[in-house]
Amino acid sequence: MENNDPKIAVVVPTYNERDNLPKIVENLGALPMPNLHVLVVDDDSPDGTGDVAEKLAIESPETIGVLHRSEKDGLGRAYVAGITRALDEGADIVMPSCSVPATCGVDPSRATGAGTARRCPRGRTSTSTPSSACA
Repeated sequence: MENNDPKIAVVVPTYNERDNLPKIVENLGALPMPNLHVLVVDDDSPDGTGDVAEKLAIESPETIGVLHRSEKDGLGRAYVAGITRALDEGADIVMPSCSVPATCGVDPSRATGAGTARRCPRGRTSTSTPSSACA
């Protein structure tokens, strides 16, 4: 049976997010969006965020990917690197992680694209459940 749902990639840039990353990935994975793929872009975090991301990717290789960058090179460049990788891997829709709550009400069978040109607030994380994040 062929799956016609669009492949959605959520780019999650990280730097020193070791403790937050598992919850972020868990919340994204719980969203009612078929074919959701989380791409973690780590900027060589000294706290071990890249190792945590690798562990999560090993546990869920179909839904989590990791892009390791060799230095901290800025949020914008992390998004560009992640979006480029996601498109190279066949994503139909690519969005920054901070735009996901705004798209939760979108019917994935009708969505054609989503994204934002706005910079996310520095260090912004959400510990809310996916359903409350979409409210």
